[in-house]
Amino acid sequence: MSNFQLAGIVLFLVGLVPFTIGSLIHVAHEPKAWELRIINPWPSWPYGWVKLTHPRARWWCGIGFPICLAGFIVLLVATIPLVDLALYVALFVAFFCLQRVIARRRRH
Repeated sequence: MSNFQLAGIVLFLVGLVPFTIGSLIHVAHEPKAWELRIINPWPSWPYGWVKLTHPRARWWCGIGFPICLAGFIVLLVATIPLVDLALYVALFVAFFCLQRVIARRRRH
């Protein structure tokens, strides 16, 4: 394991802790949050972001999410060769663009 991979894992876990704390604060102050996740995990995906109504939950998640995301990106770049990563990103973008075009045609 390289130093970059270790740094990515550490950043990811350090960011995951405050993000989890913020999520638990949100669930503690929103009793129906558990029910919504169990019934329909992504109600309007990709726009299904949860509104964090409690200010402390917003603060903890606002700190934790960027750190967690940075750790994930560092780990991803350190683990997967850049050429393969570019291919995966291109396939991901093509898939979701195609999905959006198909959904748009079905609506009309």
